[in-house]
Amino acid sequence: MSFFQKLSSCEAHLYISRVDHLLSESRDLSILDNFELSKYHRYRVDFKKKEFLASRFFLKKIIGSYLYLPPQEVHLFEDNYGKLHLIPELQILKEVPFQFNLSHSGESIAAAFCLESEIGVDVEYNKPEIDVEGIANRFFSPREKDFILSLTEENQKRKAFYQIWTLKEAYIKALGKGLSISLSTFDVPIENLENGFPGWFFFSLMEEDYTYALAVKNEGRIKIKVIVQSFKTQPLRLSLN
Repeated sequence: MSFFQKLSSCEAHLYISRVDHLLSESRDLSILDNFELSKYHRYRVDFKKKEFLASRFFLKKIIGSYLYLPPQEVHLFEDNYGKLHLIPELQILKEVPFQFNLSHSGESIAAAFCLESEIGVDVEYNKPEIDVEGIANRFFSPREKDFILSLTEENQKRKAFYQIWTLKEAYIKALGKGLSISLSTFDVPIENLENGFPGWFFFSLMEEDYTYALAVKNEGRIKIKVIVQSFKTQPLRLSLN
C-alpha cells in the first residue's frame, strides 16, 4: 500500500478522493458491518448509498493501512454527535495513537489523520451562485463578516466565504460537539492560519470545485506539516483481497 503515508509526529495527513473513483461497478458491500449495512439500505437516494459506501471504504482502507489490518476488520461507531471512532476493543488491541475525521460534499470525500491531537476536516462544493453576504450575516462572527464586506470583487468574497466556512466546520468537528456550538460565536483565523488561533493549527486548500480545511488542536504550538494525498484520477478499486 505504497500510496499511503505513515503518520509521524508533527504531521497531519489529508486524503482526498471522489465517490466515482472509489467504487467499482460491483459495489461490494462486504466492507460494511451489520450496523453500517442497515444504514446503507435506509438511504432512499442512490447517490447517498454510493457516497456512504465510498466514504466507509476510503476511511477503512486508510485506517487499515496504518494498523496493518484489512479494511473489513476495521470497525467504527458513531458517538451522540455523529463523530466516528474506532471501537474500543480495536483501540485497546492496537494501542491506537491517532485521531481521524471524515467529510464529504458532492462528489468529493476527505479524510484527515494525526497523532493524538483532536482533528477535524471539512470539504464543501464551491457553488458558483451563493448568497455570500446573507449566509455570512447569519453564521459568521462580526470580524468575519467585516472581512467579507471589505472585499470588492464577488469572486474574492466567494473564495473567502468558503475558506471561512470550512475552517469553522473543521474546528467544530475537531471539538466533536456537532452543531451544539453556534458558528457565529467564535472567529477562525483568516490569514495567519498556523498561529492565528491560540492552541490550534488551521490549514486551507482551495481547488476549482471544492474547498478543504483542517483544524488540529496544537496546545504546544509546534510546527505541523500537512501532507496531502489526492486520489481523484486513479480509482482505488473496491478489492478486499
